[in-house]
Parts: sequence; structure tokens; C-alpha cells
Amino acid sequence: VTMSTTPASVDPARAAENNLGWILGLTGLFHATALLFIGLRVYTRLFQVRSFGLDDALIVVSALCACGGGMVTYIIASFYGLGRHTDTVPKTEYAIYLKMTFIQAVVSTIGGLAFLKLSIGAALMRLSNQKWYRRIIWGFIAFVIMYSIISWVEWFLVCNPLPGFWDKSIKAECIPQNIHKGFALFNTASNMLTDVAFATLPVPVIWQLQMKKKLRVYLIIILSLGYFAVLLGIVKTVCQNVFRGDPDQSFYNWIQFWGL
Repeated sequence: VTMSTTPASVDPARAAENNLGWILGLTGLFHATALLFIGLRVYTRLFQVRSFGLDDALIVVSALCACGGGMVTYIIASFYGLGRHTDTVPKTEYAIYLKMTFIQAVVSTIGGLAFLKLSIGAALMRLSNQKWYRRIIWGFIAFVIMYSIISWVEWFLVCNPLPGFWDKSIKAECIPQNIHKGFALFNTASNMLTDVAFATLPVPVIWQLQMKKKLRVYLIIILSLGYFAVLLGIVKTVCQNVFRGDPDQSFYNWIQFWGL
């Protein structure tokens, strides 16, 4: 989908190449699946258990960030170059595409994940009143807040003035690409560390709970999904290393895709 014609010098065959279908299809599937499970959780907590806690509120905020800063920006970007080769996209359109990547980074990738981690941390607090356990969880909650704020600040300081990040007609001083990538890798590594901690720390606590063994094993398996998130983080790290600064960023959109 385009809002204007492609540059006259571009090869028509290259201009016709487009990855938009699978990009929107996969991201739409991921978002729809997440919203379905969150919706079921909220319904259960509100109308069956009748106990809507802080962890539930935080995961709703996370979902709003993911949809507003993720899927919505993808849909808007689809009109301004997403899925097309960068050199086939008019500069005015590409500026809007880059602005959408900025919004996605600060709202979905950083904000959405931060609120998700905080939701998990708040939920884990319910498992035990043991001091050592709660202190460690509180420590990781503080860590999530710290590295999320650092990532937000770095993004808002990425260029001076900030619009120079997406509008290349503006003369701006921007953070060197290698430093920007370093902050991105720091955020990804921090998320992976938190995933491992939140998947591992509760295991001995759950095993001591007074409930059926089958249910304890089930809870541990659910928490072990955090290790799957670590695997996705590894893929994202590879993409950040390989594709950061990619001159054809809009065609595959790998970093933003795995950032969801």
C-alpha cells in the first residue's frame, strides 16, 4: 500500500517486491493471540474469581502499549513504506515510517515489556511471604524500572532535535549508531536476565506449596515459558547486531518485528 508514487529511477520489479503481507499477518496473529489470553484472564479475574489485582492491571497496560505502540504503528507504517525496499519509498513517506519505528520502540518494545515484567513480578509476590524471596523479587522489579527508564531516556536523546531521527531533512546531532545499538543490546540482555530470574526463582517456592503435585508441576511449566522468551531474546540480539543501521530496514523490519 502506498500513498504516493515511487522514485522515478527505481527498477519497477524492485519496487513491486513487498513483504507487507507476512509482516502484518504474523504480527497481527501474535497480537490477537496475546489479546485473547489477556482477555480471558481479565474476564476470569473480574467475573469468576472476583479479585482483580495489581498484576492484572499491569498486564492490561502492557497489552495497551503493545497494541497502541505495536500493531497500530505497523498498520500506519504499512501506508508509508513498511515491507517495501527503502530506496523505493519517497523520503516524505519514509520519514513517517521512521517516526512509527520510534513510537513502537518507546511505547511497545520498552513500555510494553516493562509493564509485562512488572506484572509478572507482582504476580510472583503472591506466592510467598518469605523475606529472601520477596526481597529478590523487589530487587528485580527495581531493576526493570531502572533499565526501562535508561532505555526511554536514550531514545528521547537519540537525536537533537528529536525529529531529526525520522526527518532526515532536519540538521540534527544524533547518537552514533554503535552506541545506540549498545543501549538496545543492554535493554534486550536485561529483559533476558529478568526472564531467567522470574522463571527460576519461584520454582523452590512453588514446590513447597500445599497443593497437589500435578498442579505444582503445571505452575512450574507455565513459568518455564520465560526460557522461551530468552530464546526469542537471543534471536532479537542477533537481529540487532546484524540489521541495526540496515539501509534496507523497511523491507524486512527484523529488529522491530522481534522487538514485539
